[in-house]
Amino acid sequence: KEAAVEAVVEETIEHLLDAITSSSTNLPDPEEASIAPLRLIIRLTSEDREFANLLVNLDKADATFLRAVFPYAVRELERGVVEGRFEIADVGLAVTGVIGGMLAVMRRILDGDYPADADSGYGEWVLRSFGVDSARAREVATRPLPRFAASTAVTVSRSQTA
Repeated sequence: KEAAVEAVVEETIEHLLDAITSSSTNLPDPEEASIAPLRLIIRLTSEDREFANLLVNLDKADATFLRAVFPYAVRELERGVVEGRFEIADVGLAVTGVIGGMLAVMRRILDGDYPADADSGYGEWVLRSFGVDSARAREVATRPLPRFAASTAVTVSRSQTA
């Protein structure tokens, strides 16, 4: 049963990330397009604690997230590099580090160590690590987030794991 639950959760993560990244794909600004999905995923922690707890405690959660988001993240970061917005020596390494950090931030929110709006602070830190100046990073990381349909993915997950 545990393997079945894990498979459903992995599939749900893929659907969730598809919904999130598709809401960000057409953003003209590569900084916002790269950081909005990250912020949206972290925001799930405060919007649906039960589901977020399941996500961060999934065996090999980092690998699952990485598989699902890697092509999108690489594309957006490479676009930012080409447009001169980011200074990233190794895009794959950057994506891996950001995903690991995202999961750690989510855990800290769940544990009550970070506020629910830690997504903006983490987003700013990530953008600054990509070479974006602090004022621009703060402005981009505090923009309103795009809307996406997460409820479908979460509902499917809950009905299949019950």
